[in-house]
Amino acid sequence: MKSLVFFLFSSSFLAAQVSGTIKNSDNIALQNVSVFIKNTYSGTITNKNGQFQLYPQKKGALTLIVRSIGYKTVSKNILYEGAPIKIDFTLTNQPVFLEEVSVSAQDNPAHRIVREAIKKRKEHLKKHSHYKANFYSRGTVKINNAPEKFLGFKVGDFEGSLDSTRSGIIYLSETKSKIYQKDQEFKEEVISSKISSDSNGFSFNTASSMAIDFYEKTIEFGADMISPIAENAFNYYRYTLDGTFYDEHNHLINKIKITPKRNAYPAFSGFMYIVEDDWALYETQMSATGNQLNFAGMDTMTIHQQYAYSKKSNSWIKTTQYADFEYGIFGFKGNGRFTAIYSDYDFEELPKKKDFGPEVLKYSTDANKRDSIYWNKIRPVPLTIEEHQNYLKKDSLEILKKSKPYLDSIDQKKNRFKWHSLFSGYTYSNRYNDWRIKYNIPISAISYNTVQGYNGKVKIGYRKNNEETGKYWRIGTEWQYGIAEKKGRIAAETFIRFNKISKPTLRIATGRKVLQFDKNEAISPLLNNLSSLFFKRNFAKFYEIEFLDVAFKKEWWNGFYGSFSLGYEKRMTLTNHSDLVFVNYDDKEFTTNNPIAPNLSGDLTFINHRGFTFSLETEIVFGQKYMSLPNLKLGYSDEKYPRLFIGVTGLFGSSESDYNHTHWFAKINQSIRLRNKGVMDYVLKGGVFDSNNAFMDYYHPKSNETFVRSNGLEKFQMLPFYSRSTNKNYAEFHIAHDFKKWILGKIPLIRWLQSSLETSFHLNVTDQLAPYYETSLGLKNLGFGKYRFFRIDYVRAYQNGFKEDGVVFGFSF
Repeated sequence: MKSLVFFLFSSSFLAAQVSGTIKNSDNIALQNVSVFIKNTYSGTITNKNGQFQLYPQKKGALTLIVRSIGYKTVSKNILYEGAPIKIDFTLTNQPVFLEEVSVSAQDNPAHRIVREAIKKRKEHLKKHSHYKANFYSRGTVKINNAPEKFLGFKVGDFEGSLDSTRSGIIYLSETKSKIYQKDQEFKEEVISSKISSDSNGFSFNTASSMAIDFYEKTIEFGADMISPIAENAFNYYRYTLDGTFYDEHNHLINKIKITPKRNAYPAFSGFMYIVEDDWALYETQMSATGNQLNFAGMDTMTIHQQYAYSKKSNSWIKTTQYADFEYGIFGFKGNGRFTAIYSDYDFEELPKKKDFGPEVLKYSTDANKRDSIYWNKIRPVPLTIEEHQNYLKKDSLEILKKSKPYLDSIDQKKNRFKWHSLFSGYTYSNRYNDWRIKYNIPISAISYNTVQGYNGKVKIGYRKNNEETGKYWRIGTEWQYGIAEKKGRIAAETFIRFNKISKPTLRIATGRKVLQFDKNEAISPLLNNLSSLFFKRNFAKFYEIEFLDVAFKKEWWNGFYGSFSLGYEKRMTLTNHSDLVFVNYDDKEFTTNNPIAPNLSGDLTFINHRGFTFSLETEIVFGQKYMSLPNLKLGYSDEKYPRLFIGVTGLFGSSESDYNHTHWFAKINQSIRLRNKGVMDYVLKGGVFDSNNAFMDYYHPKSNETFVRSNGLEKFQMLPFYSRSTNKNYAEFHIAHDFKKWILGKIPLIRWLQSSLETSFHLNVTDQLAPYYETSLGLKNLGFGKYRFFRIDYVRAYQNGFKEDGVVFGFSF
């Protein structure tokens, strides 16, 4: 095996047209050394073995430039005639000079340099905003000393990734693409993509996902980091001139040390190298902690960028970038690197406005079908021996694990029925043909409510996938039994997704069920279990339904989604059958199953009836961008534009004619990033009814009466369930602003919390009732160290003046 790996490693290295090794004067291999062809944008960097590979586009006399901070730049002339050339370099140390100066707050020499760079920021940003180029990236993630168990479950070996020390590469992928940019428009065409152990997968380390531009005011991570050359950068950074030196073009390069004024600020630490007179970036070496980046689980990230100068365009353009990171959470720790090489920039045959559209990322149909010979010919950064071993081992394992004999042997073992399967669930699979029959776990579905008492569900279903076409089909049945009610119910459903491009889906369902009056579940079953059994508060209210429903949904054209359904329903009232509690309160009684008058005797909320239901709904995502894979389309909204929902639902042909109705509704929502000042979200919605209807057809605001925060922007945290349900005209407005750390990160004695502040306002207006609104102030990301998953909110409710206030607790991720 080792000899085979060495042979493949050597052959791939020799496949490059110009290759070599770079070491220092002590014969130590140098990593991250920039190697490029003079006066071009064709270059690469060395791997950890000091090796590089170049693929010149033209034959003739070339000059190779070898550059690394701390070493003297070396150039060497070669004659390239198409045959492979191997050339090695030895670099010697280069001193960085710093003249003795008297530094004060008024004449700090670094301030002059940074101010000049800030003045030129927009000019350089514009220079870099119109081009086309080639892009290559490689992502590697490693794990070190992985635990054998997590929460009592075996972790495994990550598909053969781990060695005897339970360490190894768990993610390795490469991408080759063409990129196009004009101002704010960006497009990427992925030519080839490779993921270790997944020949059908597509790598996510694309140019768009790795776009980091310090000429922008802020750089978007989990938090919006402040660029050290943004106009407001002096509010966040301290600068020190650490020295100067000259590059191969005799440009004077200033080495500037940057440090955040506060550790809690969204700011980097490290160095940036600025070209005198041009005031352009020459190189950056910037680090930030996971807390600063707002990345849970990440310890640190270091971003290194290198720029090359071209006399032809008289500009400095980014040619290489790599981001190194270390992570650790829940006992898992490791490190990784994502490398990006930008080459063959073209600033003459520029992309035009018509070349851009909503499709911003496209994978070619054969992107993941390229073989190792292809990759050996185009890979600018040689693989290390460890990476070669990973590809070889995982690709071999993948072939084995996709074979019919192997999959059948796994099924033979996994499909054995054991006695505890009656209680834990059972799945019979045919992995080779990608189908399974599953008997769901009844214990996990056991819940309690005062209508049914203890109740449980048993689900049996069949599922068939077709990975190539994206088609997916399932059929299943669900049987539910309420012990106190002494009644069972059964329902069945079939669901088909025809493809993953426009995602047309068809659902047909029939049977009998128990539903909450708010079909979106006013309160979760778990919270209702706890509140009923421990606090004697049965918030959930139910009715019974017999139904037949057919629904279809599809993206009809880009950003326009439409769905319609038609059904028959028979609706019946239910009454309480259980008063079981774990903790009894003498001053409390369970309420009836009547959400309109829960404290009055009698459970009859409506008259039993039957009729036909319909719905027609549309969602318009204005300005939707999307990425397309051979059998998949993924759309996402542009924050500059809102989403619009318009729909109509109703009941006709009812046995109780007073319940026939039509409900028209609309909603608009948007999420807006305000750079380092956080994120603002809003929702505006409303609806009208043309007549009276049964209570389950009312509009039900999303409410909460527990101390557990109900997540979602449209949720009222102190509004009693069903208290403002209506069949009249209504409107709501919700707005929330998550300031991230923009406010709390600046307040002494509070910034140590490392949490973020969120404020919100929620308004509900209906006919016949006074307006109701809530304001809230919340602290997010509370906890310790990396484990900051909690939040607490103070809420005030108003209706005809102040009504009440309270505190709710929840999770934030």
